Amino acid sequence: MSKRKNTVISTMLGSIGALLLAAMPICASAGAPALLSYGAVKPTVAGISSGGFMAVQMSIAYSQTFTGAAVFAGGPYYCAVDNVDVATTTCMQNNPAITHTGLNFLETDTTLWAGSGWIDPTSNLAQQKIYLYSGTNDTVVVQPVVTWLQTYYQHYVSASNIAYNNKSAAEHSWVTWKPATGGTWSGSGPNTVVNACTFKGSPFINNCGNDPEHDMIKQMYGSVTGRSATASGTMVPFDQTAFVPFGLASAYSVDSTGFVYVPTYCAANAGCRVVVALHGCLQGYGVIGNGFINNSGLNEYADTNKLLIVYPQLIVSSTIPFNPQGCWDFWGYTGPQYPLQSGVQPAMLKAMVDTVMGAHY
Repeated sequence: MSKRKNTVISTMLGSIGALLLAAMPICASAGAPALLSYGAVKPTVAGISSGGFMAVQMSIAYSQTFTGAAVFAGGPYYCAVDNVDVATTTCMQNNPAITHTGLNFLETDTTLWAGSGWIDPTSNLAQQKIYLYSGTNDTVVVQPVVTWLQTYYQHYVSASNIAYNNKSAAEHSWVTWKPATGGTWSGSGPNTVVNACTFKGSPFINNCGNDPEHDMIKQMYGSVTGRSATASGTMVPFDQTAFVPFGLASAYSVDSTGFVYVPTYCAANAGCRVVVALHGCLQGYGVIGNGFINNSGLNEYADTNKLLIVYPQLIVSSTIPFNPQGCWDFWGYTGPQYPLQSGVQPAMLKAMVDTVMGAHY
């Protein structure tokens, strides 16, 4: 890594942030209904691009909670070292290249923060099951970055617990089993296009003739049942403002409404497992509507595998915070505590999981 922030300062600020968050009241929104409790179990997290980086942050910071992670086109934990320039160069283009020395710095930070209680103990990571996906034609987050993520995880997780698909010809995208639809998006309304494998562009959902959703569920949960022909559950909107300080969602580039896909079985029975699915940049509901939610390929597997799929949503923000593409924070636009448990976005996602896992109503 060419740059590295002072980790002591960052972690001190993170600790202060945790105290502030604990003191802030939680406000309810007059819009979407509150997220319900379903008595869910065994949470995992999945994401693409910035959502992939956030999936890594969640699996590391909350390793006591999450039992697995699926990362499409994401890089090592704290890769950007609180610097947007590092995020867009080293952490996306591997230029300057990540090295073992740089990775050692990140591992040192991880150990320091775990020892200080700012993230969960790294010993929890040994039980996690990791699924990584990187296309050979990815020009946005190049494959060497994901390979360094594999190396980072191997510092804590047995190699046998990590599956890595690095053979696909995919461009930068969430790769889905859903067939390519052809055509292009008009730029307005929902973007429900599924593009060919090597296509670069919105909605960054491509078909490559394989089924990563099957593979990631099998990797994270040990087995998988074949998907339903069509999704038959219910997509339930929920209020996201309840999970951010003072309910000021837009101050953290958070949309007011998120969604949870609830199979019929899970609506009536506790014990379903839960996957948090994190969209990438320019993939939030405010940009492409239900494109990612409906074409992720997860809902049809949720029906047959007793899975709840939580789809948190971010918004584009061109002022403060400056997040013009609606990305999850993996470089610090919400503050230097962004990769810690005291970071607003990680704390929000953890609170959503805690709610879904609560006692069945």
